[in-house]
Amino acid sequence: MKESDFKKITLVGSIIGLIVLYLISTNLIQNTSKIYEIGKDKIGSTINIVGFVDEINFNKGHLFLKLKDETGIIKVVIWNETVTFLGDGFIKDIGRGTILKIRGEIREYENTLEIIPNKNEIEIVDVSN
Repeated sequence: MKESDFKKITLVGSIIGLIVLYLISTNLIQNTSKIYEIGKDKIGSTINIVGFVDEINFNKGHLFLKLKDETGIIKVVIWNETVTFLGDGFIKDIGRGTILKIRGEIREYENTLEIIPNKNEIEIVDVSN
């Protein structure tokens, strides 16, 4: 195979790869809810959300976060079983400014909406602390 043919194949492969990555990332963004969209009508449903940690508190092994995006703030409750499942390394990486992608159930507690994440669907997108 000539070097020029190899370069063409490499270029075409790279372009196709970039297009696939773009389509995947666009799909991920489209399936993500904004905080302002989360109302009482969503209680009991499972949603995807991306935001940064605005506040973080530990209490009796549970992790309580306030997750913020450009549209609002919502409480995220990570029960101690999930905290244990995620492990110490994951928990040490979470701080104020950390961007998280969460899939969880919308619930209401004391007239406040909150997200209860699924165990294996909490992902650190960026550590900015």
